[in-house]
Amino acid sequence: MGSNLLDANSGRTLWSRTALFWTRLELLRLNPDGSGDADPAMMIEPGGDFRPVYRALMRDLRRAGQRVLFFSYDWRRSAAEAAIKLRKFVDDSAGGEIVNLVTHSMGGLVAALWLTEVGTERLGRMAGIALPAGGVEMAVSALLKGYSKLAFFNIRANKALIRELATGIPSLYEMLPSLPGAFEMSSWPHELDLNSAMLESACGVQERLKRCVPRLTRLSSEGRFALIAGTGTRMIAWNRHTGGQIGPHLESKGDGDGWVLSENARISGVPTYSFRPRFRDALGLGLFSSLALIMGPHPILPMFRRVRRVATEFIITGEIKSLPVMTHV
Repeated sequence: MGSNLLDANSGRTLWSRTALFWTRLELLRLNPDGSGDADPAMMIEPGGDFRPVYRALMRDLRRAGQRVLFFSYDWRRSAAEAAIKLRKFVDDSAGGEIVNLVTHSMGGLVAALWLTEVGTERLGRMAGIALPAGGVEMAVSALLKGYSKLAFFNIRANKALIRELATGIPSLYEMLPSLPGAFEMSSWPHELDLNSAMLESACGVQERLKRCVPRLTRLSSEGRFALIAGTGTRMIAWNRHTGGQIGPHLESKGDGDGWVLSENARISGVPTYSFRPRFRDALGLGLFSSLALIMGPHPILPMFRRVRRVATEFIITGEIKSLPVMTHV
């Protein structure tokens, strides 16, 4: 959700650092197949970055000698669609040059899908911050209970609205965690009225992402890919071992960054560097970011000085020395 969303027809900003407090979330509805906006009078397009989240990281990379460009995409729509646009963006802006990528959250999935299209020859190095390799627990909560941390910020949000919106967002289906039967309609309560076509399509995207894992593992062994994950926040975890229908009875607790469980931020064979925010890390983040930190650091991880430092360090040197590696279990 790191790209602003604008209505090109009216010029209104519908999603940004400030607009998320008051925007009418129903305006973000997509049509039934997720290919466009539900309201034909609107033309919602990505329009730049959440500057407070990415500004300092982009500055650090520039100071390290990198030419920095921000890729905006519509986070409501399929990551596969965004990957196609990323390919064009890279071709148009970099020509045949090698590119380095620093990704955050869903952006890491978009980049992985881009790699399945173009191969690894165009990539120099890639640092994936909070990459939800194994899915996002909040995707289940939003579909099942209408729970989202959006409700903490948006004064108009309510559970019924969030559940309705969630069932029509392709990217949310694509980020479902690897629960048994998660991509089968029969695993979900019938009253949820999920979009079966989006669920089926999301399963296909997940299969493509799985096929990318050997490439990411090889890139990691070459010092060209690393993961940086937030830890230390207790959060909902959906039980992977209990059979039957997905429901609240499968809820437990786990450690992560408030959005992504630690175990879901890992890729087998790839070192995952652990960042556990300390009180002093939060100093200077501002009121908005301090509030976000209460809900878990996931959406603001790129703001933290230590995260910025190691991401820049990796892009320049191919090494990370100042964060511990998670122990894989």
